[in-house]
Amino acid sequence: MTQYVHFQINQEDFAMEISDVQEILPYRDIAPISGAHSDLDGVIHLRGTVIPVLNLQKRLMISRLELTKDTRIILLRTSAGFLGIRVDEVRRIITLEAQQISDMPSLLKRFKVYHLDAIARYEERLIKLISPDTFFQNYDFEDVVGDAGNLSLDDFERLKTESEKTDSTGKNSAELLGESYKCPHCEKSFRSQSWLTRHLKSAHNNQA
Repeated sequence: MTQYVHFQINQEDFAMEISDVQEILPYRDIAPISGAHSDLDGVIHLRGTVIPVLNLQKRLMISRLELTKDTRIILLRTSAGFLGIRVDEVRRIITLEAQQISDMPSLLKRFKVYHLDAIARYEERLIKLISPDTFFQNYDFEDVVGDAGNLSLDDFERLKTESEKTDSTGKNSAELLGESYKCPHCEKSFRSQSWLTRHLKSAHNNQA
């Protein structure tokens, strides 16, 4: 028997092994980072540490619901460090036995549904099981998270205040954090070279 954290995203049921979960947090403001990878929601401040929060809904191709009193941030342990994911509701801690869990159907694998580990039957529900190692396999954390995991608390406060807006001098949040990388075509600023490179590929057909 194994314990799982059962949660919902847009009324779909998911679960992760409790050993992969560091903490379940009440929702708090996520400070966006201007020019960041689209899979990165932003960062949160937790007890002196700035933690990246990934957009799980986008990776699962599920539309995002509005914030409610039940919205939570699940803090995960991964090989890349602590990462947060936003979910619509954490339902409960459930215990599953081996006979309740089925491997992913081979047909789904043909459609490249690789991010799900298995399907569990629990109280007439079908719950999709996810593990961080499987879900984020072949995931370029350095490209997605960039410098977000290394921001100081002062940086976090600036981001939270700016939230992609400009200050009175016209500088955006990337510039307020110190060194920035400007796009030579549209003058947008980025926090790291990797984000600028990605922008050049997507917006300007990789023009130098």
